[in-house]
Amino acid sequence: MHSLLSKMRRYKKEKTLIEKIVKFMTDAGAFACARQNDIDFFQSKLKSENIKDVVTTADFAVSRMFREFVAKEFGNLDYIIVDEEFVHKLGPDPIAEIKKHKYAFVIDPIDGTLAYSNKYPFWGICVGVFKDGEPFVGGAFAPALNLMVYADEDKAYTVENGETKELRPLPDNVESAPIFSLSRNNKVFLKEPFDYAAILPISGQPAVINMIWVALGMSRGYCFGAYIWDISGMLPVFLRLGIQIRGVTDGRIFTPFDSNTYRSDALRVSHLYVISRPKYYDYLKDLLEIKGYYK
Repeated sequence: MHSLLSKMRRYKKEKTLIEKIVKFMTDAGAFACARQNDIDFFQSKLKSENIKDVVTTADFAVSRMFREFVAKEFGNLDYIIVDEEFVHKLGPDPIAEIKKHKYAFVIDPIDGTLAYSNKYPFWGICVGVFKDGEPFVGGAFAPALNLMVYADEDKAYTVENGETKELRPLPDNVESAPIFSLSRNNKVFLKEPFDYAAILPISGQPAVINMIWVALGMSRGYCFGAYIWDISGMLPVFLRLGIQIRGVTDGRIFTPFDSNTYRSDALRVSHLYVISRPKYYDYLKDLLEIKGYYK
């Protein structure tokens, strides 16, 4: 009996999966913030000929931290890690490889590396966990802005000044801030004439911050074309809050591990999407004009 009670006490004290993820994001965010002060943009590496496609030593360091963290905390699970910096290791058919495992741990070590490398505060860390191909738990953290949201299996939360508060879906009679974020990588324009007094379009922030804004009601929506790791941690948050991710041209619901969702083996989405509460979708997508496609 004594042994059983001891095991029960240890079980109750053990952190849940999402609590461990939140702790990792907090620690990784503190690490990256400290490293950012020593960043020299001209010593950063380019992943392609595009000057915006930059990677820093902090990206790789957080990736390494995450792999060690998952192995230590969840080594008993059947899992695979999907990491922006190592997606090539998944082979020519990453979706098929991911589906071989019960759990997928997906991370964007530093979303907004260009801003990070130039010592701007607009960057973040995004971690999502999928179970049997479905969003399970996850979250996103913008350390320099002190913004974090995450979701467990039932609810969504925000962390404000060290205090965790439950996030609830906004009722339809409550408006969000009149801001509509457009991803800078997409050839998306506003139809003219455009009423700038009705809603204010902005661009240039990384996906993680734009998505946090939508979750917190600080933005009405976000139009994006991105990679799976850009959005993975926010999928369970959006599910808990009733926020949808729908295609701009056809209204399709974003499906994370459908091969038709992506345009390449690098897990880049093949369509443009709008993230918003359902009440705003038609309004927001009707504001957009797509000229070509992003590269």
